Amino acid sequence: MPQIKFLQDPMIVAYQDGINVPMPILLEGISADTIKYVNWSPDTWLNSADSLYAKFVPQSKDKELDYTLIVKTGKGTIPCETQANVKVINILPLVIPNAFSPNGDGVNDTWIIQGLPKYRNVTITVFNRWGNIVFNSNNAYIHWDRTINGFEVATGTYYAILELKGSPDKTDQNNTRSLTIVK
Repeated sequence: MPQIKFLQDPMIVAYQDGINVPMPILLEGISADTIKYVNWSPDTWLNSADSLYAKFVPQSKDKELDYTLIVKTGKGTIPCETQANVKVINILPLVIPNAFSPNGDGVNDTWIIQGLPKYRNVTITVFNRWGNIVFNSNNAYIHWDRTINGFEVATGTYYAILELKGSPDKTDQNNTRSLTIVK
């Protein structure tokens, strides 16, 4: 029975502008001259949906994509179909800004930490100078807009603790830093 296997699952791709990454497939019991049909689904961020050796085209966005590859083979009217699934995690490098300016001008209005989605367990806690929690989140996609319970906190310097765990590339870390809110 023909089989498709993926050499990496999940496949972690660190975004770099201009690179394309071959999908890591291994064919067993399939020869190129017997392939009748190839389809990647979805075709999002792939250079070709009907090529056995499609390449993943990373984008400047944290995203997880689940792909299915279907291959039909055979020498006759009855094809043999096999399929396999792979998860691709497109990650951005971790960038933790030390300031933001929520003044409504559309630039740096929220504290956005780039590269968090690669960590399965994220805890972000921001404290004021008296040690009170002003922001707390376990969601890598939540950005702080300077409010606590709907009220804006004062401009100034805060203290942030980030606990980043469960990364597939073993880059877990705890990070502490100051965070300045400017107007």
